[in-house]
Amino acid sequence: MVSKYRYKPATTQDGKPVAVEVTESHSLKFSSGVDSGDLFHYGFATPPGTTSAEPDVNGIFPLTKLATRPILTKFSDEGYGDAAFPFAGNSPCDIVLTISAKGNASDPKVTHCERPALEKPAVDSLLKSKYKPGKMNGKDVPIRASIHLEYGDTTLKP
Repeated sequence: MVSKYRYKPATTQDGKPVAVEVTESHSLKFSSGVDSGDLFHYGFATPPGTTSAEPDVNGIFPLTKLATRPILTKFSDEGYGDAAFPFAGNSPCDIVLTISAKGNASDPKVTHCERPALEKPAVDSLLKSKYKPGKMNGKDVPIRASIHLEYGDTTLKP
């Protein structure tokens, strides 16, 4: 979906293109055990505490404005929808994940979850989901990113 987006470059007043950082939130409708109209919202961000765009000792890049962010292509609801349903619109979880160059998620760390009961199903769902990997200089690379996941009809704030 997102790979088909096209943007006009931002420009200065005199028409010269300039680099800008764009934050996007996406609302996706998935079929789950609760209701086929359930809404899951997500957004990627730089992990907390990131101070450099350089890869770590394992070659994993942090998500920064220099990287193309990964894309969640298929959400695998492993109980998150059922657990979050009673808290629709008040179910945010922020989880830092590594998305490999092949699009696999690993090494989750929950940094915030409004409801502790949502932590495990949110992590399980994100680990089993499918991703398009992030890129550096046009090449697929492993990227460490924070993902904000929320259930319900709500608008995410960047």
